[in-house]
Amino acid sequence: MQLPDLMTNTSSSHRNIGPAWLVVIALACGCKSAGLTHYVSPRVEGRVIDSNSHLPVQDVMVRRLASDESYRTVDPSNAGPSTENAAAVRTGSDGKFAFGSKRGLAVFGKPAWHAVNLSFQCPGYEGYTVTYLLADATNSVNGEPLVKAGDLLLLTLSP
Repeated sequence: MQLPDLMTNTSSSHRNIGPAWLVVIALACGCKSAGLTHYVSPRVEGRVIDSNSHLPVQDVMVRRLASDESYRTVDPSNAGPSTENAAAVRTGSDGKFAFGSKRGLAVFGKPAWHAVNLSFQCPGYEGYTVTYLLADATNSVNGEPLVKAGDLLLLTLSP
């Protein structure tokens, strides 16, 4: 069987469908394009416990600091942690917290996350900031980056 020459236009009523053949060939070869969104921050799960009693601490404000706050965790205007543009969650009665992963649009190149900074604040406890690096993460079955923070100890303030 001979395939017709689809690259030439033999009559004005037929359109040139040569590019369609290129698409068919690319699909047949298994060619695939990369997505436009990539993970820019991992999912983070953990539990906050009291350093003395080792019991869960409820209502701790846990903030994922913005990427531009990586090395600027103190806000000079009030000498406290900078929380502008930060995502926040509170721990439950079991002391657990979780942040979902974040995806970003990347038309050119593939952005990646390198570190995620978390801040912990609770009345009666010292503030705490921790950084997790890419090396601290694993990937879930679906490819989502995941940091299992484990148990984080909060120090009680001295009276």
